[in-house]
Amino acid sequence: MRNQTHPQADVSARYGLVGQGGTLNVYEGTGITRQLVGTIPGGYGDALNSLFGRNYPTWNVALNVSYPIGTSAQEAAVARARVQSNQVEAQLRQIELQIATDVTNAATQVQNNVEVVEAAQAAREFAQRQLEAEQSKFEVGMSTNYFVVQAQRDLANAQNNELQAVLAYRRSLVELERLQQTTLQSANITLYGSGTGTTGVSILNTSATTQTTGTGR
Repeated sequence: MRNQTHPQADVSARYGLVGQGGTLNVYEGTGITRQLVGTIPGGYGDALNSLFGRNYPTWNVALNVSYPIGTSAQEAAVARARVQSNQVEAQLRQIELQIATDVTNAATQVQNNVEVVEAAQAAREFAQRQLEAEQSKFEVGMSTNYFVVQAQRDLANAQNNELQAVLAYRRSLVELERLQQTTLQSANITLYGSGTGTTGVSILNTSATTQTTGTGR
């Protein structure tokens, strides 16, 4: 658009050849008094000979210079293009800010879910110890079936809460990866585990290790 506001110079050149052939009339005199005195025979071959012999060349050269005066349509187009460019840049900055906000919120959610998982695991371990204590009391006659069953129920609820917390944590990891359009490793997030049910996560150089026990975990 800016180039269209500058002076413009166009140079064009053309070169051509003409072949002439056929019967040529010979006249004597000039004007209206001239008379036909004879003919010179000719044909298609004569046209080709004159063409390849370059007997009748034609050529021309043209130079066209234009210069915009005052406020032209080109300058208006440049101004519109500049406004559109500024609008696109503003939209780009807005999108980048939104992306940064979304990724930051997702990373914060992952860290929060790690803490929820740790709290749920602590509650499950406490419920496990409570059940073991009630079973020990029951074996020596210091507790009843009611308290044992109640402790088993509390342990089942704690295990279910732990599973829900782990599920929310893994969903938040997937969401963070989706927002960044990258892998967990490039996001500096490492998920590790073992066959014994141990699970851990390291997020943004902050390690948080969670462990689970029990069958089917």
